[in-house]
Amino acid sequence: DKVKSQVDSGMSIPLQKLGAFALTHPDASWHNKMIASYKSRRDIILSRLTNLGLDFVLPKGGLYVWAKIKDPNVSSEEFCMRLLGEKQVLVTPGTVFGKNGEGFVRISICVNIDNIDEYLPPAF
Repeated sequence: DKVKSQVDSGMSIPLQKLGAFALTHPDASWHNKMIASYKSRRDIILSRLTNLGLDFVLPKGGLYVWAKIKDPNVSSEEFCMRLLGEKQVLVTPGTVFGKNGEGFVRISICVNIDNIDEYLPPAF
């Protein structure tokens, strides 16, 4: 355990140098494409959340959407398990972030959504 923690617990020197280079040589074209990609994914995902019985505020930044479950009789865990079982879509129950997360779920916009229509059609 002590050896393992020293082998893979930090970033390698080449990776650190690559990161430093990327931070000192910004690529505006790549940056703009990434922002557009995240915005597109966010908008598509948000368009499906209402169909799932979720309320949310449009996030202005970040990589996650924090959404409220409309039905007060459904727990965060129950909602997530039902969504996984019925639609094969995985979201995080708010309770993993503490007891005040009950009634909420967290959705990542960092995921590949190429097949989203197969699991969450625009209107179902």
